Amino acid sequence: VVLRNARGTVGLHTDTGDIRASALAVTGVTATTDTGDVVLHLAQAADRVVATTDTGDVSITVPRGDRYRVTSAVDTGEADVAVVNDPHAVRTIDARTDTGDIRVRES
Repeated sequence: VVLRNARGTVGLHTDTGDIRASALAVTGVTATTDTGDVVLHLAQAADRVVATTDTGDVSITVPRGDRYRVTSAVDTGEADVAVVNDPHAVRTIDARTDTGDIRVRES
């Protein structure tokens, strides 16, 4: 699944294959795949970001300067969260993979 320049609220799902979404100006995005990578690049801050895969990597890039309440879960792999993780933030990021790595970064 490939998506560019979306607005509003977006839901993306595939059983097998990567999800790649860029230039997102959305209020919320949910991207899930059973097997594959999830790559999300946000052009503006979203209220809610959910990225989940059973087997694959999760990469989320958000605009610089916003605060998020970040939840990440990895069974086998590493999580690298390089954004301000504020437990009181209104905006949320939920990134999960059973087998793979998670990267959450600012642009």
